[in-house]
Amino acid sequence: MITEIKLQSNDAESTARFWSAIFNVPAEELSHDLWRITPPNGPAVVVNTARVWETISRYVDLTISVDSGAADRLHALGFEVAHDGSQAVDTNGCDNTVFLVQP
Repeated sequence: MITEIKLQSNDAESTARFWSAIFNVPAEELSHDLWRITPPNGPAVVVNTARVWETISRYVDLTISVDSGAADRLHALGFEVAHDGSQAVDTNGCDNTVFLVQP
């Protein structure tokens, strides 16, 4: 069982907001540029700011199960969301595609 996913980001605070909106839970700031998002079900997401932009998690596309409001929350925060709500991207942080699937 996966208990934690670690992401390297250009902007850990932006990426923490992104994942907080997806899971609809607050992000916990662990230290400067280190955040943890713990959804009620599934693995925690830990995000930190990469020291070099080439090391961000931009090639890590993820498919996740979300509630019906996740795409709207992301869009309201200014993140790029597909018109049909099936995909989102944290372009300021990780620049990876997250496929949003409703059960």
